[in-house]
Amino acid sequence: MTTQLVALSYSPWSEKARWALDHHQLTYVEQPYVPIFGELGLRVRARQLGGQISVPALLDNGAVVVGSWEIVRHLEERGGARSLIPDSGAQEVERWSELSERLLAAGRTLVTHRVSLDAEAKRESLPSQVPQSLAGMLRPLADIGIAFLRRKYGFGTAELGACEDVLAQGLLALRAALAARPEATSPATLLSRFSYADIAMALALQCVSPVDDRYITLGPASRRCWSQPRLLEQFGDLIEWRDAIYATYR
Repeated sequence: MTTQLVALSYSPWSEKARWALDHHQLTYVEQPYVPIFGELGLRVRARQLGGQISVPALLDNGAVVVGSWEIVRHLEERGGARSLIPDSGAQEVERWSELSERLLAAGRTLVTHRVSLDAEAKRESLPSQVPQSLAGMLRPLADIGIAFLRRKYGFGTAELGACEDVLAQGLLALRAALAARPEATSPATLLSRFSYADIAMALALQCVSPVDDRYITLGPASRRCWSQPRLLEQFGDLIEWRDAIYATYR
């Protein structure tokens, strides 16, 4: 049975799973996910009719694995290339994964707010199946999607300042950890070698300054909404680190 990755093309969570699959040189088919419209089908396939569910989801030889971290752990059991969660650093990798999830959750709040104020970004967020001639007419679908995300993840505009603080504190921790690493590798890695910790934190920076379109394609307005100028000014060195990690390991 062909391995399938149900993924949202621009999602950093989906990119984490995609990167792990590619790292292990596994053959898979990526199935695009459409928010709201695709949720019922995902629930049926994942056999999860209640509770919160989202992509990425991996369908692999009868197993249904949901979530970036869970997929990476599943792939470690399958084997392939060099482990992304080495036994000697498994707890540290998991801590970085958890921090990445917190930073991305904060980033999602900021990005969703910026998209809600940008008509062109709303148009770009419509499913690719929508003809350009109808995009303007169907733009209210984007507002429905934004409202859906806010209900699903329980955030509003009151948390915006706090979300920037969460990102800043997490990125300060990343900077300190990289600075403490010996100059054994270039670019620096969070463990003694490349691991999922580096993937997780590289993707956490997606909501500060998006990675090149070669890796995650975004329209011009969407790219603007995923960028946080104040954080970019403060953490430009980490964006350079992220880009070097991509260039070396992706």
